[in-house]
Amino acid sequence: MRFIVTIIFFLSLTNSIAYEIQGQFKSLKNESEITEGESFDSYIRVWPIPNEDLELFKSELEQKDFLSFFYIAKVYSIKYSENNEEVLEIHAKAILKKSYTPREFYIWNYKSLTIPFSFENIDPQENEGGKEFIVVNQSFNDFLKERSIYLYIVFVVFSIPIGFILGRKVYIRSKINKEKRMRDDHWNQVFQNAQTRKDLEDIYLKREEWVNHLGGETPPILHFFDSIAKIQYKKEWSDFEQLQVNDSFDELRRMFERN
Repeated sequence: MRFIVTIIFFLSLTNSIAYEIQGQFKSLKNESEITEGESFDSYIRVWPIPNEDLELFKSELEQKDFLSFFYIAKVYSIKYSENNEEVLEIHAKAILKKSYTPREFYIWNYKSLTIPFSFENIDPQENEGGKEFIVVNQSFNDFLKERSIYLYIVFVVFSIPIGFILGRKVYIRSKINKEKRMRDDHWNQVFQNAQTRKDLEDIYLKREEWVNHLGGETPPILHFFDSIAKIQYKKEWSDFEQLQVNDSFDELRRMFERN
């Protein structure tokens, strides 16, 4: 009988010591009402709990149910208070899984400790839709990664046709510019090498192919056209006529060199 009494006394003493540690769970929302399924920023404080392994403590919170009614989705920070090295402070993203009837305290078991928690600024509200909320065991980072993958797929799907269209435009423009440079080089060569009457008459007859390169029918071009049109059907050109045509053509040759 004395042995049983001793055990009961010991368990009572242990339980009393355990309850010396206490916790506080607080919503950081401006208003206290929180609806089932709603996420909110929260503040968790536990004391006195000195020299605790912070990573272990974090692992016991993050992505786990908390105090039966909540789920801790993400622990933003965990550290000891600057004012008291025995007070552990945690900032976390929490989700209300289901509404409940408020009571004086709520129990959270950590290692061999039984820690009573009080709530502050939390007024649980039932969801009018009556839906049951299931929290997937997934970190926000994983969620963002999956969303990034989907966005990447969408980006690739839309980029292929857009890239094809833009690439085709660039190719066509490049091809047009290349052909223009080849025509310009060809006519520049023709103008520089023209010497005989036949050379000048060929240039005149094919004027539609090169006239725009020099800016259209400018006065020097019209002068060349006029000087050669008057005599192109003559069997022979006089020296004076040849000189007139050559002079008007030399101006065009210089214009080609400048272009």
